[in-house]
Amino acid sequence: MNKIYIIITTLLITFCNAQVKNGLIQYGVISHMPIPSNDDGYFTDIVRKANASDTLVNYTLTFNNKESCFFTNPVLLKEYSSYHRFNSGLMIKSQYYTSTTDSIHKYYENDDVVGEYVIAMEKEAKWTLTQETKMIGGYLCYKATSPFYNGERWFDDSHKLDVTAWYTTKIPAPFGPNGYHGLPGLIIELQSYISTFYIKKIDLNITPEPNINNLNNYKLITLGQKNKLLSKTLSPEMRKFMEDTELQKKEAAEKQNKTK
Repeated sequence: MNKIYIIITTLLITFCNAQVKNGLIQYGVISHMPIPSNDDGYFTDIVRKANASDTLVNYTLTFNNKESCFFTNPVLLKEYSSYHRFNSGLMIKSQYYTSTTDSIHKYYENDDVVGEYVIAMEKEAKWTLTQETKMIGGYLCYKATSPFYNGERWFDDSHKLDVTAWYTTKIPAPFGPNGYHGLPGLIIELQSYISTFYIKKIDLNITPEPNINNLNNYKLITLGQKNKLLSKTLSPEMRKFMEDTELQKKEAAEKQNKTK
């Protein structure tokens, strides 16, 4: 976590005391992916590559009063040839669109089976607000928690995981990284069992307004359609990866519950 605070001390902030009409936020990510107990070296290699590559990946959130889009900045990963693979390993969506005017939120994916597509969701975070605070980059931030969400379903089973958001009411924009939204202010830091997003730069009230990609230019499918297509073509390696990922989540949840 020291990396976060080293970067925060050099945080570049363009702040305006007037009403926040729009913004462009740059996030970085730190990976701390746990390794499942039955790992045969596969996850160890993924973790090594993720830890070596997280400083090479940046994310941007653009927003106005009604909508936002979170997306990965195109970069070249020397060891991780595709940022889609990097994002998949850390359960990060390459693009995620949210709107305050309805309950539909969309995220983009790209794989060898389905190609480029968008899945529409209606879920929102079930935030628990607290009075716990800390200062991040000059902003007073409040703590909120929610069940962890990987872009596909909320974990409400026996291995429930939490995510922690630190948000500031000084920027009353209800948006954040990786599709998380709905708080009384901008999410400055987002912590899960697998990664931590942190702010690198904040620009507010930009002229002209930043572009908001609503992801309407891609094929729209349901989560059920995606899973049906993938289930027919899953390789033994991918099936093992999915099984190991579930074990990874279960063990992380057990560890989390012991610390409560």
